[in-house]
Amino acid sequence: MKKRNVSKIIVMIFAFILIFTSMSFADTSYDYSQNIKNKKQTDTDRINSVIEKMDKYVKYDGTKNVYYIDKTNLPSNITDEDIAIAETIIQKTNSNKANLNSSVSSKSKTLYSLAARGKNSGGVTKLVYRWYGYDLYLNHHHCNLLYSYREFPAAIAGLLVAPSVLGVLAWSRAIHNADRGHGVVLKLVRIRTSGANVVGPVWVRGQ
Repeated sequence: MKKRNVSKIIVMIFAFILIFTSMSFADTSYDYSQNIKNKKQTDTDRINSVIEKMDKYVKYDGTKNVYYIDKTNLPSNITDEDIAIAETIIQKTNSNKANLNSSVSSKSKTLYSLAARGKNSGGVTKLVYRWYGYDLYLNHHHCNLLYSYREFPAAIAGLLVAPSVLGVLAWSRAIHNADRGHGVVLKLVRIRTSGANVVGPVWVRGQ
């Protein structure tokens, strides 16, 4: 069986899993929307803005195996609302961290990296663990497969739960638009789903 057909079957399996567990995964709204007062921004834009502002102040405690915010030198442009949103994300990450990957032992870690498919592949494909979820890199080749055939790299799909994979697939047009021949980076952030390590896209940019 061709690799493309195998990938499509894997995605279909994920889709069936999602259908049969729809009651468990029905609420995929962002856990942090209750903290967002400025509704002129979309929830995803606001969350991405908070992550960008807070990233350098989120630290990793290797002894306790947790992420935390270093509040000793926070700049004045970081608001209480920003902190509340970031702390909600961190709490979700810390509660899921042991179940996700016991080898994660730093602020960020590459969980999987796929070798480039020749000089025309355009960018890299890899999954990087972050305090807010993941950074998902898709090279130009995989962006095209996702947009044209709804194919997702099987090795990375195996590291994510089904709703997370389908969430990325739902962003296929945005991924296609952001890709300028060198692939994209998606920011996948933890969302509210009881008992599951679900992440959803909030931002995409070119590599």
